[in-house]
Amino acid sequence: MGSNKSGWLLYIPILVLGAYLLIRLIDQSKIMWFFPLDTTNDMSSYMAQFYFLLKCGYHNLCPYWYNGFIAFELTPPGWYFFALPIYWLTKDIQVTFYISLIVIYVLAFLGIFLIGRLLKFSILQRLLFFLLFFGNAIAIGNFIRLGRVPELFAWLNFLIIGLAVLYYKDKPIGLSFFWLIPPLSIVILSHQTVAILAGIMIMSLFFIKHSAERIKIALCALLPLGLTSFWWLPYLKSFGGSAGVGLVLTETLLRFDRAYIAQTLAAFIIPVILWLVFYMYWKSNNRPLKDLVFFSLPLLLSLLFFTRLIILIPLLKYIYPDVYMLYFLFFALFLFLKTDFSLFGKRIILLAHIMLILFAVASVAVNALHTPGFITPGESVQEVLSLLGRVNGTFLLIGATPSTLYANAVYSYAPIYHGLFTSGGWYTTLITPEYYNHLVSINNYLDEADCGSLISTANFLNTSYLITLNNYCSTLGACGLSYIDKNSNACLYGVKQNV
Repeated sequence: MGSNKSGWLLYIPILVLGAYLLIRLIDQSKIMWFFPLDTTNDMSSYMAQFYFLLKCGYHNLCPYWYNGFIAFELTPPGWYFFALPIYWLTKDIQVTFYISLIVIYVLAFLGIFLIGRLLKFSILQRLLFFLLFFGNAIAIGNFIRLGRVPELFAWLNFLIIGLAVLYYKDKPIGLSFFWLIPPLSIVILSHQTVAILAGIMIMSLFFIKHSAERIKIALCALLPLGLTSFWWLPYLKSFGGSAGVGLVLTETLLRFDRAYIAQTLAAFIIPVILWLVFYMYWKSNNRPLKDLVFFSLPLLLSLLFFTRLIILIPLLKYIYPDVYMLYFLFFALFLFLKTDFSLFGKRIILLAHIMLILFAVASVAVNALHTPGFITPGESVQEVLSLLGRVNGTFLLIGATPSTLYANAVYSYAPIYHGLFTSGGWYTTLITPEYYNHLVSINNYLDEADCGSLISTANFLNTSYLITLNNYCSTLGACGLSYIDKNSNACLYGVKQNV
């Protein structure tokens, strides 16, 4: 970055992002005592699947969701295997989840610290890289608030791969390159979308090396595919017949409503940041043509992402927008730290430092305004959970719910703490389009008080019990379902007469 009297300004984004990351991690520690049940919540799904690994095993029939599915046929098992030793020590799924989160952050810091030294980053630069990548609004929203720890585990391994590839970009490919086989294998087993981007990273290196080195790169890429084929071959075979095929994850880039406005704006800003930083890097360092070739793939992807053409491209359209933005941010951070801003004068150095401070402050502000902290279950939520003790078969939670209660989170809680089965669950990839349509329809039939369709759909889904809230209770009663229990906010009805 160059150095001058304004270098002390780098401590400001480090302090801002570091303090806020610590605050959010402390807040998230509540998960060790309170099960997450609100709508801003992916973490409950991972805890449920971890339970399924313990109870059902790997690639066995598991009865807890959707009247039975093959465990980990369509779920990458990487993080779950990683977390198993922690569970053997704690014997508590919620504690295991939180400890694994902290361990991954520590390993990511160590990875950046060690490989960053090879890249000739100072200690301050390595700390800055870690906090800008893991302490930004996107990362905190995804990895801490939503609790996407399997993806975080994938990013840990991507960082090792990415920083190593950037090191080998200017170094000959020797036998030491093959130590990337373990992280490449782990990223494939941890998160499909991050694995695709890791493959593109390797491809960038392949383009700039001579033929003998390309053979080593190809072997290093193919061996992990062979080692992990026990998972991805059944995954590819099953995914094509699932409801997940019709879910284009990049389509949210076209949305400007309140739920997606922050993502949509960031999707315009981050590619531009990458382009500007690359321009400064290219101009300041007098880089060879191979650098332009190497960075052409992320630059091309950022252009497709910025123009939203990415939505039309097979495979790439199935990658979450936030995953793309973290990928672009990874390159932007590397290029920024490798740019000698002193060649542009003191004003540019000062401006670069000020931009970092603004990025840090804006990131914290977005989180504070847009990303709530951990939400502990309230009394009304506890009343819904209390009805689970009266369930003796397969159930569904139907009808509109408040933001503090998420049906899918209840479908995670019920197996872990009550051993119950549900016709619902997480992930449309686990079910057929027909089954998914019935799950959506049963809520519509409740809204329309279409009793005949509601009951026939419940029977199709093999649902013996229905839980709903408030005014919907009278609808179930009017439909002739068997009343079982009720409290001030929720009620439980049986669908079949022999319940």
